[in-house]
Amino acid sequence: MKQFLRLSTLLILLTFVLTRCAPGRELQAQVVSAELVRIDTVERYNGPQLYLTWKCSNNVTYVTQTTAKANYHVGSQMTMMVQR
Repeated sequence: MKQFLRLSTLLILLTFVLTRCAPGRELQAQVVSAELVRIDTVERYNGPQLYLTWKCSNNVTYVTQTTAKANYHVGSQMTMMVQR
């Protein structure tokens, strides 16, 4: 029983030390309002997909992918998080 407690304590301590030493990863992002300007239907191996092209106010375009079952209209507005 003492050996089990000693081993359990050692594993918990080792897990704590290894996770604390791992470098943190931060992501810097900004929120932008984008307008849907183009919808493309692409046939993929798992069925049709929609490629949506969005344009934000500073003339940067973003492309997202979704299933063909989704319903989007050109001119729709959406708030997006983009990497800085």
